[in-house]
Amino acid sequence: MSRPLPILSVFIAVMLLSGLNAQAVTRQAPLGSGTQLDPYQIASLANLSWLAQDDTKWSAWYIQTADIDAAETRYWDDADDNIDGDRYNDANDLTATGTNQGFYPIGNLTTYFHGNYNGQGYTIDNLYIHRTDDMGTPDYSVGLFGWVVDPTLPSGDSPDDPPNTPPSDQGAVKNLGLTNVDLTGYDDVGALVAYLRGTVSNCWAIGGVTGSDAGGLIGIGNLDAVVFESYCNINVHGNIAGGFIGANSGTIYRCYSSGTVFPDYAGGGFVGYNGGTISNCYSRGGLLCPNGPSTRFGGFIGEIVSANIQKCYATGNVAHLGLNNPTDKGFCGAIDGSGPGYTVADNFFDTDTSMQTTDALATATGKSTAEMTDAATFTDVSTPGLTTPWDFFSDPNDDTQTDDVWHISTHNNGYPHLTWDGPCACTLSPTCMTAAKTGGTRIVTIDASRTDCAWTATESLSWVTIAPPSGAGDSTVTITVQANPDYERSGAATIAGIPFQISQDGEFPWTMFIPAMTHTTPLTP
Repeated sequence: MSRPLPILSVFIAVMLLSGLNAQAVTRQAPLGSGTQLDPYQIASLANLSWLAQDDTKWSAWYIQTADIDAAETRYWDDADDNIDGDRYNDANDLTATGTNQGFYPIGNLTTYFHGNYNGQGYTIDNLYIHRTDDMGTPDYSVGLFGWVVDPTLPSGDSPDDPPNTPPSDQGAVKNLGLTNVDLTGYDDVGALVAYLRGTVSNCWAIGGVTGSDAGGLIGIGNLDAVVFESYCNINVHGNIAGGFIGANSGTIYRCYSSGTVFPDYAGGGFVGYNGGTISNCYSRGGLLCPNGPSTRFGGFIGEIVSANIQKCYATGNVAHLGLNNPTDKGFCGAIDGSGPGYTVADNFFDTDTSMQTTDALATATGKSTAEMTDAATFTDVSTPGLTTPWDFFSDPNDDTQTDDVWHISTHNNGYPHLTWDGPCACTLSPTCMTAAKTGGTRIVTIDASRTDCAWTATESLSWVTIAPPSGAGDSTVTITVQANPDYERSGAATIAGIPFQISQDGEFPWTMFIPAMTHTTPLTP
């Protein structure tokens, strides 16, 4: 008669069998054909692995169709141990046994990513890359994407090459989020793109990056790079380091960064080294800089070589390792006079939170936290340091612009925030009407802070109709009041969450009946 296996022995056997059956992700071609009308559909880590390993597909069109967990990339190495053509499905790609280089960036120095990747609002979580030397030339640029280049641009990197305006749809990454990234590289490093000569829009990243030219979202932005409406919360370590971008020669607008920057040579809360155009951006992150000969550290920018920086602000603390903290690096650390010149205007920094009393290079004006959270600081041209008002939603003070770039609310701790990022807000004009007894109509204008701000118009008055009853963004509604054969009347509707008062004359005006009062004097006995 056989003896039953002890429970512990059964458990160990099951675990061993499970380990034998465990298998790393095998690359898999996605659905689609890679054209603009039928893009490849990236739905899994297996699809991402396929894309990273096949540089013949780096000029195609892509959409991401699901959130992707890339935690397994922490154990990937480039050795194809089982010689099946897939570098990342070996047994040691599930454990720390190999070299653990991690994900292979899409696009590199020899083969650019010329395609279009639309994340459609989905995320990639736990992306890991650790490539700390050049490892055979093309691998030193580290990011989800290594080199992203618009193929319609002129060849070369000369400043004499005309910028690409407007950018094309190729060499573009948009609508994609990265969370919990952990990236280390030899040279240019950015969570999303290491080297950009194309377009990035509506992208975001959270985590940490380390490199030589390191930026939270972008490592290096070329003359033709265009980045807009994107953000990151990244801790950045680098020789030249910026909270959003390491070194920039391109155009960046309506972006922001947070996280802490740890630069060695030059660093800023937003950009380490800038020779391009930056407008309507801000940084809420701080700097922790080494004590040493370099002074190229600032709350927003480390060093300017030739630049146009306007309508930007910084709030982060600028500190040195040790006791010798600066007091004059509120916005910019240094200016390189060898460039063709620079323009800076209407920039500010928070003197309370930055621990900086001045900006020695006069690239920005220091304000208290109370002033930095007051829209008048940015829109009233009598404010010291302001020459042209910023474009705020609802046009306060001297602001007459209509793009509604900025807004102040409880969002962002009361500091100005970009309208594309903050909560929806609407205003009405007018907010009331009086109709004749014969009836009438009134057109009401809805000014929304964003095009995707949905609104409704409701009323419970039988004699009033509103059309249309709903919409999104800037709009108009028409209020129609029926004829009134009775007494004067009034009521209220709600449009975009705002009360709208309606009153109407009547055939008979309201009258108030006041009864006669009789005073009786008591008889005297």
